[in-house]
Amino acid sequence: MLKRVRNVVFYAVSIFLLLFIVLELVMPEKTIDYLGVKTFVVLTPSMEPKINVNDMIVVRKTKKEDIEVGDIISFEVYIRDLGEKAVVTHYVGDILEESGTTIYKTMGEMAEEGQYDQWLDQNNEEIDVEYEDIVGEVFVRLPYLGHVVNIVKSPIMLGLLGLNVLIIYALVKVIRYKPKEEK
Repeated sequence: MLKRVRNVVFYAVSIFLLLFIVLELVMPEKTIDYLGVKTFVVLTPSMEPKINVNDMIVVRKTKKEDIEVGDIISFEVYIRDLGEKAVVTHYVGDILEESGTTIYKTMGEMAEEGQYDQWLDQNNEEIDVEYEDIVGEVFVRLPYLGHVVNIVKSPIMLGLLGLNVLIIYALVKVIRYKPKEEK
């Protein structure tokens, strides 16, 4: 009975991971909608030492009423240096109601109390983070796993990794090779 339960759990997790990988490759923006979770690799030190560069974070979909001051959220905003929208992960520093709209004031790890991020759009006009911008709430941090993801994403590194596996396989075959004795 225990073996059957382990098999069911193994196959369920395997199917979930396979589905997750396929969705990330085909429709990365829809992964959180279909599975309720999404992963990101942290690229900047704005949340150090709580979340470090090259940590992988797992974000889960969250309801508007469940977001509280102090939560760590991932949200999409325009990043001027990139020239496009990107996902940022920061603390919720304050939640305000303005004209019937909920505004989330965000801040990095080292920001002082009341020192909130200022986000600008393409026209250099200040914008607020609203619920529609929020991807989800961080609920798991996987230290250093971002290094592995970056290797797998790079075709050159993936090729070098494959070449190393082939070399190790060939070496094992050569070392284990025993010539047949002649009669």
